[in-house]
Amino acid sequence: MDLEKVRELVEVLENSSLHKLQLKDGENKIILEKGISTPSVIQYQGAPVPSINVPSAPLEQPLTNSAQMSEETEKKEKYTEVVAPLVGIYYEASSPESAPYVTVGSRVKAGDTLCIIEAMKVLNEIKAPVAGEIKAIYAKNGDVLSYDQILIEIGE
Repeated sequence: MDLEKVRELVEVLENSSLHKLQLKDGENKIILEKGISTPSVIQYQGAPVPSINVPSAPLEQPLTNSAQMSEETEKKEKYTEVVAPLVGIYYEASSPESAPYVTVGSRVKAGDTLCIIEAMKVLNEIKAPVAGEIKAIYAKNGDVLSYDQILIEIGE
């Protein structure tokens, strides 16, 4: 496998939402990973190839102001984040003609359906973990979701 192809694969990985890419070509195997907080190194099994660091997302600036820290802590206490339990496609309603299960400002009870995630042709209903008001919806109908992606915030 030539170095130019490896560079192209690195670029594909950088410009996608993928975190890991594996490719096997005969006896040669290449594994590319990108991390959230530290750069990853390409692992290559086969003929020696120089290692290439894959840049990761930049680190966020730490909070230094105690008021900012207090505000963030308060927000976390008031809101419950609903995250994607699996990779799939986000649907806000049971069918294209139906109204969305929830909108910003809707009141929900624990156990109410918030949305559907389709994975491998299986429709998975995502239920509200707590009762409250929908404060924010981060996914749009038809979005491809990654595992643990924040979908909805429910507040008091």
